[in-house]
Amino acid sequence: MGKIDQTTVNALELKAPRALIADAEFLRIRVREGEVFSAFDDYERDDIWSRLEYVKGLIPSLATFFKDIGYLERLANCVKRLTGDNV
Repeated sequence: MGKIDQTTVNALELKAPRALIADAEFLRIRVREGEVFSAFDDYERDDIWSRLEYVKGLIPSLATFFKDIGYLERLANCVKRLTGDNV
């Protein structure tokens, strides 16, 4: 994880490279030119791209991850109240 920079995270989040041609092209150019995953060599970036282009659905962002955690916590609290498990 130490090789992933903020530019890479920002470029990837909420993209759907398999579903949207524009997202795939946006990412392909930036990965191949080394703008994202800049700490990796050309061979590694080619390998990363070959995996990224087959990602189904959206690549989540940290903001959506934490929002999802909030929803899951609320759901867990509801289930605890329904089951009487207040641990």
